[in-house]
Amino acid sequence: MVFETPELLAVYLHKLHGIQDAVVGTLLDPAEAPPTLPTTRALAAAAFGCLVAAQHAWLASATGGSLASYIDRAMATITPA
Repeated sequence: MVFETPELLAVYLHKLHGIQDAVVGTLLDPAEAPPTLPTTRALAAAAFGCLVAAQHAWLASATGGSLASYIDRAMATITPA
């Protein structure tokens, strides 16, 4: 229902963005790199993108697999440099 209703999807994605920002703030280590470097934000965005992609695939699936397995498959496509 959320993915099929534009207003609900907008609210959901806005909340995810806020959570993503909190994760980035937690992961940033000021001693290692300036916060202007996009690497931490890019990795967090990739992880959240995998979550949304997995949710879409899981909801569209007729096989009834677990959401966790879809998340694992999506995350396995991400390879940090």
